[in-house]
Formats: sequence, C-alpha cells, structure tokens
Amino acid sequence: MSPYLRPMATAVTFIEDHLQDDINLADIAAFVAYSLFHFCRVFNQIVHHPPYDYLMRRRLTAAAGQLIQTEQRITDIAFAYQFGSPEGFSRAFQRMFGELPTQWRKRGLRQPQMLMPPLTAAHLAQRSAPNFQPPRLVNHPALTIVGLMTLARDETAVTHLRQQFRQPPTHTLIHYPDFWADNGRPVLIGTKGEAAAPPLVAQTIPAHTYACFALPQAAAERPLLSDYIYQTWLPQSRYRLALPLEIEHNCQLWVPVVLAG
Repeated sequence: MSPYLRPMATAVTFIEDHLQDDINLADIAAFVAYSLFHFCRVFNQIVHHPPYDYLMRRRLTAAAGQLIQTEQRITDIAFAYQFGSPEGFSRAFQRMFGELPTQWRKRGLRQPQMLMPPLTAAHLAQRSAPNFQPPRLVNHPALTIVGLMTLARDETAVTHLRQQFRQPPTHTLIHYPDFWADNGRPVLIGTKGEAAAPPLVAQTIPAHTYACFALPQAAAERPLLSDYIYQTWLPQSRYRLALPLEIEHNCQLWVPVVLAG
C-alpha cells in the first residue's frame, strides 16, 4: 500500500467538507502538511486527477444536484460553490456536462455516471494498486449475443439471471439508456450466436473500438472501476462514450469509445 494513500484520502475529505468554502490548493496542502508542489504531484498520482480539477468537478456535481433538487436561483448556486460569476459557472458546467445549467434543470438527471462521486479510500486504494492498468484499445467486429434479458437494479438481479441461463454465459451486456429507469437498466446475459427463440433474445453490437479494462475480482470493487472509467479516464482521454452500453467478457469490461471532436 502506498504511504501516500492515507494523507490523500484526508485531502479528499477536506475538499468534500469545504465545497462551498473559499479554499485554494495551498489550504489543502497545508491541511495534510505537504508543500504545494509535493501535494499536487502526489495527489495526481494517487487520485488520478490534478487537485484543482477534482475540486471543480466535485463542486459542479454538487451544484448539478442542487439544480434538480431545489428551486434556488442558478446565480445563487454558482456563488455558493465559489464560482466568480454565473457566466463562469455556466461555461464550466457545459464543459463537464455538455449542456447549460438551465438545460440540465429542465431535463433532470438522465445519466448518473456523468456525476463525479466523492472518492473514498477504497477508490484511491484501487487506483494506486500495482496491478491497476490503463485500458487496451481494441477494434472488434460486430457481435451478436443470444441470451436472457432483464431489468436489473443491482448485482443480485444479474446473478439470478446468470443462474437461469442454461449454459455457461460468455458475455454480459449492460445497457445505459439515455434515461435511468426506476426499475433498473437492461442487462443481457448470453453467448455469441445468430438467432434466438423465446424466451431468449438476440442483440447485435456493431463493429467498434472498445476500451478494455481488467475487471476486479471483488464485486464490491466494480462500481469503483465504473467511477474511474466515466469520471476520470474518459474525461482525460481523447475519447468519449460511443454507445450507451458495456460488455463484460473474459474478465474484462469493454466500453465502446470514439475519438472526441
């Protein structure tokens, strides 16, 4: 375990406790008794975000929640989270979420994976583990999966679906629709095939470029990996999500991506 893990977790907690306060990087570094230069270098190494970027993304995520959950004026929310002007807040908000605060409030929360969660010690431990690697990019041909589908709210529903499938499944296809249904998200568990007879269904995934991440063995660590993919790796890469789905195959998580631009 990295000796920097605990102080950086402390720094993250300090940030979380002061999202609406006028703090700067020097204040955070001083709280964990690091020089500013050393703090910025170590924080980036452990958290995989520069500290200012992490602070801004957490403030914007908290502000995004306020826009939906309250009727506060956008100007008041902007100032509450230490943005110098409503215009600056709107520009930063659009860079992170792809739409203006007014549009976000009108549409409501559609894709929870867009939100930057507060990173925990478990997040940091996973990211600083010696075997934690960036993804491989793979060009994969079109793929048809035949199997059983359900709306799953949690991993228990997915496990039950695997038990219902009569042969060892090779693929798990997880959909992220444009909206987040209250009753879950579509999950298809099956094998490569061509056609299906009820109760089986078939779905063809087009040929695409996939970012392939190693899946952690512990089920509890899989949500931590998703947070890394959508809130750290994708924003910092040259890519964006191409299709609203993921594929689990051969102990890997495949995410379809396309060059941003």
